Amino acid sequence: MAQAKSKMTPLLRWEWMVGLSPVVATILAYLALTNLSLAGQAVGFTAGFLDGLCAAGLPAFWCRVSKPVTLLTAVQFLAFLWFILASAYMFWRVRFAPSYQKPPAYSPGSASLFEMASWGGIWLFMLIGGQIFPYRGVPLAEPSLLFAMLGLSLALLSLRMLAVALRFRT
Repeated sequence: MAQAKSKMTPLLRWEWMVGLSPVVATILAYLALTNLSLAGQAVGFTAGFLDGLCAAGLPAFWCRVSKPVTLLTAVQFLAFLWFILASAYMFWRVRFAPSYQKPPAYSPGSASLFEMASWGGIWLFMLIGGQIFPYRGVPLAEPSLLFAMLGLSLALLSLRMLAVALRFRT
């Protein structure tokens, strides 16, 4: 029986690891900052970085977090920095690395322009701080960590789909 062709392809082990790494990064950042007496430095770093970012006038949701910066804001910001690194790695490895093979069930050209724009839109929304969108103007709470972890992971997996579609388009 012939294998069905699709734009939805199984993820390789490393793609799962990178895609779900914001979950691990958030948990590790939270545990490290609460148990290793690093909260003060992390909060100071986050406050300084956000002051510089927001002074530049960038359209980021990070500029709308309540002041003063809290431990949860620092945890989410560190996870966000990890997301940026993981995004660069995921996109480069899927789109440009010579060793990346076309997924066996992938049908080149099967992703429409709308689908590719949607995947890119999800990733861009998280890039401007979409994981904290529900908390603009109010202090972050522990449930925000769950939304952040899942949102950043969804964005990384969307970026993977976009990179596959761009690499193997016809």
